[in-house]
Amino acid sequence: MAIKTFTTGEVLTTADTNTYLANSGLVYIKSQTITGTPTSVTITGAFSSTYDDYKIILTGIVPSATDSFRIKFGSMTANGYGSMYYDQYTGAATATLRTNNAASNYLSLNQGSAGVTSTSFDVTGPNTTNYTNVYGMWYGRGFGGWATSTVMDSTQYTSFTILTDGAGTISGGMISVYGYRKA
Repeated sequence: MAIKTFTTGEVLTTADTNTYLANSGLVYIKSQTITGTPTSVTITGAFSSTYDDYKIILTGIVPSATDSFRIKFGSMTANGYGSMYYDQYTGAATATLRTNNAASNYLSLNQGSAGVTSTSFDVTGPNTTNYTNVYGMWYGRGFGGWATSTVMDSTQYTSFTILTDGAGTISGGMISVYGYRKA
């Protein structure tokens, strides 16, 4: 959609206002507060044909164990491929974790009970017949890093689950979903 430039004294019509407000950036879809101490949290009704691409934000989540967060789409049991790279701020350690035909993909390291973990990432194509791709950067337990992954199937997902990599639980915090509006 072309961007219209308004000039001083020009009348801004209702149609112009509605068009430009309806075609702007990110659109809030839903948030879910984490209650109790589950080992995973599933967000249903997150994806639809209204949007092709999404931003997911995890805020203030407290994991009980120091491990990693992972993401699983729908009821996937395989087809997850990706990498998570991390580098310690002191330069003392760096490594890569990978998934190969896995049931979930890495998102970030988490802080464990010592702190709160927050991150955001983009998801492309979860409710299309294209592969679902995840891209994000994060900081946790003294490490910065990125994670990228794909789900190599044509399933049109409507939900996702955030889970820990080990036996830990999560508490507190919120998971929010936004759609990238189509022009």
